[in-house]
Amino acid sequence: MLGALLFGLGLTGCQSPPSPTSTAGLGQPRVISLTPNLTEILFALEAGPQVVGVTRNDHFPPEVDKLPKIGDLQLNYEALLSLHPDLVVYDPALNQQHLTQLQKLGIHLQPLSTQTLDDMQSSILKLGQRLQREPQARQLVAQIQAELEKCRQRSQKLIHHPTALLEIWHDPLMAAGKDTYSSQILQRAGFRNVLDRPGYHTLSLEAVYRLNPEVLILTHPVADELRGQPAWNQLQAVQQGRLLEIPEDLMVRPGPRVIEALRRLQDWLEQHQSGD
Repeated sequence: MLGALLFGLGLTGCQSPPSPTSTAGLGQPRVISLTPNLTEILFALEAGPQVVGVTRNDHFPPEVDKLPKIGDLQLNYEALLSLHPDLVVYDPALNQQHLTQLQKLGIHLQPLSTQTLDDMQSSILKLGQRLQREPQARQLVAQIQAELEKCRQRSQKLIHHPTALLEIWHDPLMAAGKDTYSSQILQRAGFRNVLDRPGYHTLSLEAVYRLNPEVLILTHPVADELRGQPAWNQLQAVQQGRLLEIPEDLMVRPGPRVIEALRRLQDWLEQHQSGD
């Protein structure tokens, strides 16, 4: 279960990707996406009709439910080939284990890094160019940048920037540290990440006590469960009812829905300022 989660969220390690094979002359290629967030980007670029296969972790937009699934951590290469893709898009941080076999198959590959906000926007432009959807890509990046600017302005008006712990998995408890995409979103919105270590970490309850965040941000619906556990009730965030639930897809999958994530975080912040 945890391995599948890491695949879906993009938390695995990576090395430098190989150079992609040229797809010049492919016109409108049949595309397979190996990560859910790249699938979301493809559909946001109006390239959904070109997507012929996705992973079992893909659930957005709803249209992907009808698409053939080619695996998750373990790809079904036979199923992949049966879809006759012209192009396979992947994130080198997630799909490194698949590259050797994919290269042997002679499939056109496009690496697209999305591990930071800047990387994600750059990859949108690269994908737009590759799929002859440059206007859509430029428009999407402009929308994201405009929202980031609105976010900056809203954050400057906040009276208080509370510390927060961002839960990305609940059993065992895993949290996002600094320098992660999730933490970037958190900090852009106006929170201060209480986990001042890079990467994603499994935390004991004792470690959470020591961090004692002002806000617990939960990407799984476990708030009621936490309130019912005496040990968790010792945390100031639980005592003060400062539990913010937000779907994991919005917080941990780099893509166009970053706009919605930022709005939800800042709406909550503005409603729960110090002294309210």
